[in-house]
Amino acid sequence: MKKSKGSLVVRIISNPDIQKGFVLFALALILAFSAVITTVEDDTDKDSIEPDDQGLVKDIRYPHLRNVENSTLELRGEEETNLSLRILNTNFQPISLPGTWADETGERINLTIAEDENRSLDLTELDDIPRHFDFNVTEGNLTYVYYVSYATSPYGILSLPAILLTIIGMVYAFKGKGALLGEIKERQIEEEERKIKARRQKKYEKGKDREHFEDVIYEGEKKEGKPSDHVNFMGIPEGSEEDEEDQEA
Repeated sequence: MKKSKGSLVVRIISNPDIQKGFVLFALALILAFSAVITTVEDDTDKDSIEPDDQGLVKDIRYPHLRNVENSTLELRGEEETNLSLRILNTNFQPISLPGTWADETGERINLTIAEDENRSLDLTELDDIPRHFDFNVTEGNLTYVYYVSYATSPYGILSLPAILLTIIGMVYAFKGKGALLGEIKERQIEEEERKIKARRQKKYEKGKDREHFEDVIYEGEKKEGKPSDHVNFMGIPEGSEEDEEDQEA
């Protein structure tokens, strides 16, 4: 049993199609692991806003379909600064703001920032994706710093060849499996035919030996059961009826 298992393993390993399938699977696995490697990227934007820049809309980067880990907007006044701020989505529509931020409309932030004071807003609390800042500075000078960090997979494109190699590897593996099963079936048929021939040969030899044994027994009985015939000088076997009649006369 151990020998047959070992020979089966050897046949599996030595099959060229299965070998190709294993190699392709290994390459696909390496590419798949590379595709899921994640790194953290960040983006920063900084600018100054003055009262002359009324209705200024600044584009910002907020990755879509990404796991955003941190996104903040820091506001600083070089002197006492009054401003209002709206955060817009992709369609330039105001995003509803948390109640602690917004005025009664829920769409605008009104702030008064003292000199050298910093205010920070956590944009991950928003229900929509921010794309633009609409600043309206009425007094003072404002400096803002926008920061966002997010997880990304720089080698995610490798998942496509990994899928392709996996499919090709499966094709080779099934092809090799079919050939191997066919070979095993053929060997089983040959082994069964060999056993049948061996049984027939054994049966034939057994029958031949039985016939020879019966012939020997039959000849022995014949020799032992039939007495030897002795003839007299007239050519008549002794003990015959004519001999008995002569003896009576």
